[in-house]
Amino acid sequence: RDRVAAVTGLRAASPTSLEVVTAFGGGRWHQLVKVRLRASVPTLASGLCISAPAAILGTMIGDYLGGQNGLGVVMLQAQQGLAVDRTWAIALVSTAVCGLTFGITAAIARRLGADFDAPLDTGLVRRRRNHSWPVSAALTLLRLAGAVAFGLLVWVLLIKASGLSSYFVKSPTDVWHYVTNGDTGMQNREALLQGLVQTVKDTGLGWLAGTAVAVLAASALVLFPAV
Repeated sequence: RDRVAAVTGLRAASPTSLEVVTAFGGGRWHQLVKVRLRASVPTLASGLCISAPAAILGTMIGDYLGGQNGLGVVMLQAQQGLAVDRTWAIALVSTAVCGLTFGITAAIARRLGADFDAPLDTGLVRRRRNHSWPVSAALTLLRLAGAVAFGLLVWVLLIKASGLSSYFVKSPTDVWHYVTNGDTGMQNREALLQGLVQTVKDTGLGWLAGTAVAVLAASALVLFPAV
């Protein structure tokens, strides 16, 4: 996904800007450094936003299939021990982390100048903001709270509509009690936190390496079309 986004972004550079570089004696390398890499930021950032949650889920699957540590291993242990509460807690934690990585990646991309709404051939164009920073932050938090509330509402409604036993289907309240109930809750939080730290560490290394390889491969395709 990152490689496709990188190639698409590099090839979406403004033809006029590329011609200007050529007119001043620049070659493909100068076009890549001066124009294409800048123009690829919005598309590459969009790809990274999507790949960040996918990388976390991929790491969990790898842990589940044969890892030593991580949320996937904790989930496997919960399955073997019929710890249904822990399974639901892992699902909730992984969902929250995936959403968080998506938001952080998008925020960093915007901070670096990526304009997701701008045409692909405009390069780095900052959007005009109609609101001040406090108002924008408040609106963002309001949208986030609304999304979380809507998700919890759907969760509860699906439980009520399913008619399944409460042993297998846990509500948000059940999961909250699992991670906050006295000494047991502390042990449960520690288990989740340890697995989460290892999963995030593995995900970060793999995600950065994959992104670097994607950018290098895309650059090679642009510099050497025969490739």
